[in-house]
Amino acid sequence: MVRRHHSQPGKIRTAVVLAAGAPPPALGSIFGRTSSAMVPLNGRPTIHWLLHYLHQLGVHRVVLGLRHTETRLPRFVQQAFGKIQEIQCVPVKEDLGPGYTLLECLKQVRRNEPCLVVLGDTLFEFTPETLGQLRNNFVLTGPVQDATRGCLAKVNRSHAVKVLADKPAKNPAHWPALVGVYHFQDAGPARDALQAQ
Repeated sequence: MVRRHHSQPGKIRTAVVLAAGAPPPALGSIFGRTSSAMVPLNGRPTIHWLLHYLHQLGVHRVVLGLRHTETRLPRFVQQAFGKIQEIQCVPVKEDLGPGYTLLECLKQVRRNEPCLVVLGDTLFEFTPETLGQLRNNFVLTGPVQDATRGCLAKVNRSHAVKVLADKPAKNPAHWPALVGVYHFQDAGPARDALQAQ
């Protein structure tokens, strides 16, 4: 039975998890063509730890974007979390990129509904300060050593992102990288922006 929660301001009730990506080539040779969210960590798939944390945050509905050929991931999440969370799988074509996966998932989120967007192979933990910001839009960033592997963000003194640089050759200003966790206070504008692309 899925536990239902009444929506409260400042609480996350819906999360979009993007899990259509394959593991990097080095891991792909070990784990095959499964989703990178199924790569094990401490004896369980990474997505287990992610969904467990989302459940602790009070997330009761997860919209899961995955490749249309993926079979292990939906079976696992339904068996492990289907009794405590509403899991809605959104199959997408593998070669259309994360923006398309996000768009297809956001189509399942009501306009004006807040949602958290997380990459399926990303583990994170909110600070108390971040939990206090759930009435706002935000992205999480963190320090990075290899600038060529992520999207970097120039952040001003008020913590607003001013410029993005996708996988630059160098990072002389030590910009932090986006870590794959985004909060939309209203899913509608994000969906509209993706549809306009």
